[in-house]
Amino acid sequence: MFKRISAMILIAGSLAALTSCGAKKGLVKMDAEDLFGRGKQYFENKKYDKAAEDFKEVVFNYSGTRIASEASFLLGESHFNLKEYDTAIDEYLQFLSDYPTAARADEAQVRLAESYLRLSPDFALDQSGTGDKALAEADRFFEKYPDSKLAGRANALRLEIQEKLAHKDFEAGKFYVKRKLYRSAKIYLEGVVKEYPDTKWAAQAKTMLAALPEIKPLPGAADSTKTKPAAVDSAGRK
Repeated sequence: MFKRISAMILIAGSLAALTSCGAKKGLVKMDAEDLFGRGKQYFENKKYDKAAEDFKEVVFNYSGTRIASEASFLLGESHFNLKEYDTAIDEYLQFLSDYPTAARADEAQVRLAESYLRLSPDFALDQSGTGDKALAEADRFFEKYPDSKLAGRANALRLEIQEKLAHKDFEAGKFYVKRKLYRSAKIYLEGVVKEYPDTKWAAQAKTMLAALPEIKPLPGAADSTKTKPAAVDSAGRK
């Protein structure tokens, strides 16, 4: 009986030692290359949530290294592909702050503008927090990276943003024309022509402007055709 108990104790001790050894092996920290490699494999397999976890660990634990720079960019890309645009914006901004001269800095700038555009609501709604920021970041791309090979891509994105903003102002001008508030209509329509000349709405705004009746300045008053009235949406709400 005593021998049986002793044997059981010995077996239990051996199992405990093996379990402890296994636990220690499980806690072995992956180095930067292995962690990044696994994250990139997840990314290529479109497992963006898992990829983001590995890239985040690389960024936090190996800050300032070349591999952390690449992981930082791909962290933003992972969230972008997950359609988590708010988080993607934060990551692209952090990447551009930490690695402003990185090889993919111009690409991050384009993605930043694109993320704001993807967050922007329907054209008829307020664009100040997203659409306007998207255009500002697209313009910043050309200021910071005038020789970038991504200029064509950035220009196409910029035009897409302008089309949306121009559409909003054109509809506001159209709204005022229908109500015979021609001064207000003129301000919006001229704004479309001046600010977004390459959009399809600029041509339509010119046609609508040509059809407006003559607008005489009010005697003794400032030129009211220079002050932009309150914006409206497609339903006529200010």
